[in-house]
Amino acid sequence: CIPHEKEHKLFCIDCNKAFCGACMDQGKHDFHQICTLASVYNEKISVVKDKLKQLEKYQDEWRSGSSAYERNLRLLEKAETFLRNDIAEIITHAEQDLANMTNDRKKVLSKKLEQTTKNTKMLTDLNSKVDQLSMNQFLQQFAEIDLQCDELIGAPEPVTLQSVDDIHCRLIPPYQFEQVIYPGFFKAKHNDEHNVMIKSARDVEWKLTVNKSDLIRISLRATDSQVATFRHALTIVIPHPDYTKEIRQTFNMDTGGHTFNVLIMHKISEQEFCNPGGDLVMKIGIRPLNSIVEKQLAIYQYVQLKEANEKLTKRLTYFTDEYDYKHLTMYFNIELEQFKRYRFLKSYGICDGENREWRMTMKLNSKNMIATHIQLIRGAGTECRFFIELEHMNLQKSIRKSSICKKFDFGNGTKPMWGFKFIEFDELKADAGFLRNDLLHFRFGVRPLLSTTVVYDD
Repeated sequence: CIPHEKEHKLFCIDCNKAFCGACMDQGKHDFHQICTLASVYNEKISVVKDKLKQLEKYQDEWRSGSSAYERNLRLLEKAETFLRNDIAEIITHAEQDLANMTNDRKKVLSKKLEQTTKNTKMLTDLNSKVDQLSMNQFLQQFAEIDLQCDELIGAPEPVTLQSVDDIHCRLIPPYQFEQVIYPGFFKAKHNDEHNVMIKSARDVEWKLTVNKSDLIRISLRATDSQVATFRHALTIVIPHPDYTKEIRQTFNMDTGGHTFNVLIMHKISEQEFCNPGGDLVMKIGIRPLNSIVEKQLAIYQYVQLKEANEKLTKRLTYFTDEYDYKHLTMYFNIELEQFKRYRFLKSYGICDGENREWRMTMKLNSKNMIATHIQLIRGAGTECRFFIELEHMNLQKSIRKSSICKKFDFGNGTKPMWGFKFIEFDELKADAGFLRNDLLHFRFGVRPLLSTTVVYDD
């Protein structure tokens, strides 16, 4: 103890501190738990030694683990080297493929360029020669000049430009271009839009929106929202009668929004990009960003098709077992705007062999839910099997509900109805796949099972 120059022989458990007898006499540790320093040390050192003894059994495991980690690290580095070499080889082959493809085309184009340049020079020389020759000189050289003219007339092939849109290599998938026409673009109003469906590589469908404002804006949305998680490349081509003025822009479509500013509007009108009818013609090409993304997209589509096939198989089995093709069926196609709160929409009627007439009705209820019903409007009440279906462009997203009405007869003179709460209206509006040609395509089917004596007249 420095203040008292005495050896520490006591230990305060509460303060976790060693001290001497003089410190004790001063009352610094009154009412604390006090032990001898040696006893506390012996207790603590035994605890630590017991734990160290327990840890000794892990030493061999740690030694072997260190060896395994070191080995795996070397293997990983070796595998990385191999993969880098493989990638470098793939890139080399891809570059060679691209070089071979472009070199062949370059040779053809260079040969045609050389020939057209030669023909142009020959024609210029002939015109100059004819203008400079006297009559006597011209007649003497007529046969030669006439032969050269015949060669020029017969030599040239029609001037056709080879497309470069399909230039690609094994690392870069090809574009699939579609022509898009915005009719009446020149006369369209500010912020007018033109919508059209297009397809890209691997039959992916996109909704394309062209917006006319101070800029031409193009927006793209895949009908399958999951496709947007795969990065794509977009090329937009706006041709011009003078091909040197053609506009070609390329964009990377990340996993966020897909809206692109293509061109300032006044350039379209000033440089006469629209055709004589005022239409704007574009070529839109979309492809997966690279071969890796293309493979990931192919795997996703395979899984989707497999699941869809399983669902369709189950659905067909269910349809065969439960409906055995004996339903009376009818389509009921309506516009989305026709839905108003509490307003009933009614289909035409279908009749069965016992002079019963059925129809489908639907309305938008107070909870913003579309409610659908099958209604018997004429004929004898009966037990009935029925279904109602809303079709989706992606078949596996179609909604189908079915039931059996044990007694399609209220017995009080009213026209009996049976149905479902079908789908929320907001959910319906949010999914463009339910709209085909701006219509909702419902289908309903009825199969009477029993006959009764109750008759309804309408």
